[in-house]
Amino acid sequence: IRLVKQEAPASLGGGGCHDILLSRNGDEKMSENKHTQKEQLARCESMSRLQAVISGKWKILIIWYIAVYEIQRFNELQRRLDGITQSTLTRQLRELETDGFIIRHVYLQVPPKVEYSLTEIGRKFMPILFAMKQWSDENLMK
Repeated sequence: IRLVKQEAPASLGGGGCHDILLSRNGDEKMSENKHTQKEQLARCESMSRLQAVISGKWKILIIWYIAVYEIQRFNELQRRLDGITQSTLTRQLRELETDGFIIRHVYLQVPPKVEYSLTEIGRKFMPILFAMKQWSDENLMK
């Protein structure tokens, strides 16, 4: 096993995002564990920010359902996300709203009505989300 430091290709963002790779017999590569080679890892700020935004057990699914159905109410999301607590859903929706992925529409009526939809940033993320779904279908659902 040998350690190889590579600049990420420009098509993947390049620009200071370095990959530390382990090479076995020159053909199989895997990401180096950040806990074992921490001092050698360069931080890729754009990917770190993305991870911060979509991290959380439910955020990708929340974005997915809002993208697929275009508008979702809180209770609709809670039913679709079997096992999520009300407080967790509330927190993750607020974080996605703060990060600019979703918008919360409040209708002043009784009972109160709140709907969530994607912002422009959220809509720009949809092709990535659909590519992730396709990759999962092809590689994890076998």
